Amino acid sequence: MKTSSDMINTTACNIDNLLSSHCSREEIERELASLLNDAGQDAFLCALASQLFIWRHLMLRGQ
Repeated sequence: MKTSSDMINTTACNIDNLLSSHCSREEIERELASLLNDAGQDAFLCALASQLFIWRHLMLRGQ
């Protein structure tokens, strides 16, 4: 069984991979809904917040 930390890390990686793929908007929405269902709301939101923090940091470093 995965711990909360493992679930957050796995979900964050899946979000990152999904958003860097060439899927249509509908496919992305479907996959995000599936990730939310699999991980649960708390882990999904933590993973999403983590990814947003990383993306923001990378954007600021690139300026």
